[in-house]
Amino acid sequence: MDMSSRWSWQISSAKLAEEWIFTAFIRDISERQRSEAALRRSEEQVRLLLSSTAEAIYGIDLEGNCTLCNPACARLLGLPGS
Repeated sequence: MDMSSRWSWQISSAKLAEEWIFTAFIRDISERQRSEAALRRSEEQVRLLLSSTAEAIYGIDLEGNCTLCNPACARLLGLPGS
């Protein structure tokens, strides 16, 4: 991991009366970056699995709307672009 992207910081200033006040917030975001990378890997694995299987797979939400449809399902339904 590039150490320069490990930190997130915010610096602000304000003039109060005749004095300047500066604040700085510095945060180590390496754990968040690791979590985001793990999530991207997991999403890619699911995408590859859904794309490579010959079985039609679809998902619906609680209102019955289709939320996902793999390529095999799209072909079975004759959807455009399949």
